[in-house]
Amino acid sequence: MVNGSPIRDGNDPFFGWRRSRHGEQTGKVIASDDAGGDTRLWACLIEKVSPLSALNQGERQRTDSGSLFPQSSARTIEVWTEQELSSAHALWWIVRTAADTALARILDRAIDWHIENIQPDNATNRPWSIHVFAERGLQGHAEAMLYAETLLHNTLSGTGEPEPFSAHILMDAAEGLDMD
Repeated sequence: MVNGSPIRDGNDPFFGWRRSRHGEQTGKVIASDDAGGDTRLWACLIEKVSPLSALNQGERQRTDSGSLFPQSSARTIEVWTEQELSSAHALWWIVRTAADTALARILDRAIDWHIENIQPDNATNRPWSIHVFAERGLQGHAEAMLYAETLLHNTLSGTGEPEPFSAHILMDAAEGLDMD
């Protein structure tokens, strides 16, 4: 608990989302056009605005067939993958709250693409989108469940427990799955 709040202080849009989900006040979140795709999607979620500009269709067309945002030589695979998984995490919430089937298809394509192309153990120790992969796994997609399990294993490796930021990601994922 920080300053009486169960959610960590800071300007991070993810924590803004966490605070708003728990009925706490959040300031207006404005993500600049040069912000990462994940930051833009979290801001859309908090502000309850369409994520289509954040997804920027022109930018998406330059990516591989399913990734949400392009990987460039300016970002390492680790940074890009973490941003992609954070973006998918935010997009999952947007799909849930807006019930938008077009966005759901974009998310499904991105998750399938990650399962086929990106190893979960080579990029991040944070469990971004773990609930998205686990949910798909519970629907019978064994590779998706293995992806979720690897994300969890990576988060726990070393100390046997998640560091505080990852713990918030896991709580957010669990809260989302509990809604169903």
